[in-house]
Amino acid sequence: MRPPSRQALASLFVLGSLAVGGTGCSGSSTGAGSGEADNRTGLQNALASVPESAAAETVSYADVAVIRDLIAKDSEQFGGLGNYGIPELATYSDETPRQEWGFDEKTVATSVVVGASNSRLTGEFDTATIAKALERKGYRASDTDGGTLLKKTGDETTYQVSDSVRVARHDSDGAGLGFGEPERSVAGDPAYAAVDECLGNVYYASFYGKREKKDVVLLAIGARLGADGSSTETLCTVNSSEAAAQSAATKLREKTKDGEPYAGAKVTVRNGETHIVSMTWRNSSEPRLRPRDNDKTNILPGLLLLTGRS
Repeated sequence: MRPPSRQALASLFVLGSLAVGGTGCSGSSTGAGSGEADNRTGLQNALASVPESAAAETVSYADVAVIRDLIAKDSEQFGGLGNYGIPELATYSDETPRQEWGFDEKTVATSVVVGASNSRLTGEFDTATIAKALERKGYRASDTDGGTLLKKTGDETTYQVSDSVRVARHDSDGAGLGFGEPERSVAGDPAYAAVDECLGNVYYASFYGKREKKDVVLLAIGARLGADGSSTETLCTVNSSEAAAQSAATKLREKTKDGEPYAGAKVTVRNGETHIVSMTWRNSSEPRLRPRDNDKTNILPGLLLLTGRS
């Protein structure tokens, strides 16, 4: 695995700057068709679709259906999630997404993005319409197990489309993304499993890539909705040791003091096999406190990933 530190921050900064985000307090199906998938949270389904080989890459999850509702209710607070975690919606074009790509956010239920723009979308797709749109871009369609494969001569990008899943692979980071779940996924990685448990049933999550032999092994930020409909974000880290966890907690607590943007936020250290540190704050329409603002500013991730232990 290549160390992602600054690269991981840069990838998510690009995604955040393009307002690629997502939401979801639901257990949306991944199209795997198993009872186990139906009983998992949306984030757990998303992680189960990402191959273990991509553990060092940035991974973003979005529940598009929930985002649509949140933006409709409060665009000032949630408008930064307006591309719904769908990379194609961040491209500039004179055409609508449906004209250019054969689908739009109304047909998408969930999104997973691996690396810069490799994606796996679930929802309801018209394969013929998508194939026609991509054929206009020079791609040729052929049948593949479970759906349609689209490739272009001289281009490493490939698309797979079925009635319920659309996969876009642009580089080797997306290898292993497909209609179903890989035999070995990041969901089976202890660090990812620990962060998943720490985040809970979120409507979006950004994982900054697993880092071997670092104080902060894995960092992620996700948001969830309370019973009253309010949104909170939680940063979770898996740390290499108790000392590394205490160092991370100390740095985060500096940001929770009076006068700081995250004043009053709660920082918790849970030592054990994975040495978890978490910090939770309430979202609002204020700068830095809107959902996914950290993907754009890198304030908290940069504090922990780009500095050594205090």
